Amino acid sequence: MKTIMVPLAVWSVLLMADLPALAQGYTWENLSEEDAIRVVRDFERDPSLSVVSDGLEMTEPDPSGFAQSEEYRLHANGQTYTVSRYTPHRFTRSDDAFVLDKDAFYGQPHDPCALAGQVMPQADAEAIAIAYMQAHFPDPQSLNRRSVRPRGTTWVLDPDPRFTEAYVVWFDQVLPGGVIGPSLCVVTVDSVFGRVVGYIQAYYPVLVPIVPTLTGDQAMMAAMGAMLYEPGIPESVDRLFVTPPDALGLEHLVYDVKFTGRGPACPSDPTTYHCLVNAFSGSVVDWDILQRLRTSMRPEHSRSAKQGLTRRGWRPSVHKTLASLLNGRPMHLGYPPLFIGSRPMVYVGYLAYGAPGSRARYGGRADIRVEGPGRSLRFSVESKACRIDGRRLSLPARPAIVNGRCYVPIEAAQAVLPFRIAYDPKAGVVRFDPARQARRQAERPCAMLQRLTAAQGEKRHLPLDNRTGRA
Repeated sequence: MKTIMVPLAVWSVLLMADLPALAQGYTWENLSEEDAIRVVRDFERDPSLSVVSDGLEMTEPDPSGFAQSEEYRLHANGQTYTVSRYTPHRFTRSDDAFVLDKDAFYGQPHDPCALAGQVMPQADAEAIAIAYMQAHFPDPQSLNRRSVRPRGTTWVLDPDPRFTEAYVVWFDQVLPGGVIGPSLCVVTVDSVFGRVVGYIQAYYPVLVPIVPTLTGDQAMMAAMGAMLYEPGIPESVDRLFVTPPDALGLEHLVYDVKFTGRGPACPSDPTTYHCLVNAFSGSVVDWDILQRLRTSMRPEHSRSAKQGLTRRGWRPSVHKTLASLLNGRPMHLGYPPLFIGSRPMVYVGYLAYGAPGSRARYGGRADIRVEGPGRSLRFSVESKACRIDGRRLSLPARPAIVNGRCYVPIEAAQAVLPFRIAYDPKAGVVRFDPARQARRQAERPCAMLQRLTAAQGEKRHLPLDNRTGRA
């Protein structure tokens, strides 16, 4: 049977009708090294503090999608700091001696048996942590729940193998209705001297409604229907929380659910899945498996240069780098769009955005894919032809390889991402704008849930009972 080549512009228009509108977004920044140093000095309240920077580091081996994954690593007065490249409000501090040289930290050979008798009461460490959080967190009043977790060290020669080395005090945000907010602070206090040896901060405003449309059981049904190849066994709905902003600045109100069944991680055997499910639409925002079988991938560099792809090792690109705007706001991408030939192009890994578990996979110049649950794309740098979710389409230009990464015309991105994507030649920017103005996400019915609910009366695709194993 003859395959019809559909112009990509036509395919993009067809997809626009069902794309979700973007909610209010968090504005990411683009911090310089000088900005990161200023963040450390402001935190320590010392404008003349001598700070040494290691520069930018990637926090993930090879992020796919719009991952905000770069941070500055800095050192001052025996402390190591990390500052996100994208916001001054994601920040850590750790004591080098406590982490790397316990003898130097305690001023004597590290002997947990001897130190066990000097451990301070938990209440004292908790008071130190509270005072430190209130002095340093941007909005301490927003953190209204606290818990303490003693941290021990195993000492096999001691008959009592538990030595409380430090107290880890968690401060998080509980919104009305018991919804967990996106901000948190963690303060670690050593148990002997009462020094703060660790600090983690994440501070974000709440930008989404916090009253869900779906119940936890409905979210479980939707996730199992989306992920599993056959009926599975529901395990638990653990919590309802607001995610931190993703790289597009979007937050999600999600249920944290667990269930067991045959799915994409291991089609042949039942696997326990951990999913975050949108509490309004029932869509899967992210997923993993509890056994952590899904490991980080570095697909761009898994093949040899003989197949036409270079290994890691950056070279200055000869192509013009283009800025990106999301709803008119600067969007700082780790791999920005490039002007290649006569067309703007985007990194193919970004086409995995919105399809949790999807990844770019390189099998050679003629076999470049973005695959995963809900997404199947295939490109070749030797042809304008591509396949998007099984349909054969025609690109306006061939993809290109730059520094071992594949870039595709912006029309390919528009075909799968929830944006109108356009190049502004006068400003030299690529604009990402909402595909359409739709009703608020909370007001939209969940089509998947409607289908699952309808299936209940027909006894099809129902979760299995934990005890009987029957639908």
